Amino acid sequence: MNTPWSVVIADDQIVARGYMEMHIRSDPRFLLEASFPTAQEALDWCQTHHPDLLILDVMMRQGIDGLSAALQIHARHPDIRIILATSMAETSWVDQARQAGIHSFWFKESLDMPLPEIMAQTMQGASVYTTTPKGMPFGNISSDELSPKQLEVLRYLTGGLSNPEIAERMQVEPSTIRSHLERIMEKTGIRSRTELAVKASRLGLAISDEDRTAGLMSDPE
Repeated sequence: MNTPWSVVIADDQIVARGYMEMHIRSDPRFLLEASFPTAQEALDWCQTHHPDLLILDVMMRQGIDGLSAALQIHARHPDIRIILATSMAETSWVDQARQAGIHSFWFKESLDMPLPEIMAQTMQGASVYTTTPKGMPFGNISSDELSPKQLEVLRYLTGGLSNPEIAERMQVEPSTIRSHLERIMEKTGIRSRTELAVKASRLGLAISDEDRTAGLMSDPE
């Protein structure tokens, strides 16, 4: 039998971490080398150890988030295979991970394939990006009825930005942002900017980079 692949995981949710530990320990292809509740501990571990595979949850309550940790580890140790994971519906992380060359991305609610198979394919050189979650109720509509631009506006809105600040980030006129928000409110029936931001954030539908890196939220168990 070939030597099993060594695996390190970091997830601040006890249930999710236990689920991954169980699958790794029950599969002879893998060896659980370490399991951490923070991405910082995984980042530190990789400075002195060299696992074959690292699984990182994106959102963390404390310290550096999983995406930022993955970018650092990938830059320093490109031969360590990395799987980013989340149970949230935020899709912008997928684009950021792809652009950075992160090997695989696992939406925990996806039924594409079981985690051990994603791990095995990643170790065999494949890049596995599971399908994004289906739309969820968001006011009067399903979240997948929102356009990419509307989701981008919501993402900045959850970060507390004003219309002019969002317009500057998106390189459009403030009136364009106002129109996007009016259309979102018309679709959803949600009449308050604050309520839009709170609901989008709680659903994990739109999360600003500031909130991700500040550890203001955590994946639901």
